Amino acid sequence: MAKLDDADLGDDFSYILRIADTDIDGLKPITYGLASVKGIGIRTSMLICQLSGIDGNKLG
Repeated sequence: MAKLDDADLGDDFSYILRIADTDIDGLKPITYGLASVKGIGIRTSMLICQLSGIDGNKLG
């Protein structure tokens, strides 16, 4: 699968991930994106990232 440039996506493209009926902004760090899901706080999202081996500071 070929990678797309931002120019190919258009001006109205937005990075949004939908988990558990919550739209998560893909330009936030992973820990803050997970914390926007109802029932998941910042400490829980940090623990999820740690246990799964994901850097929580990466953009989602």
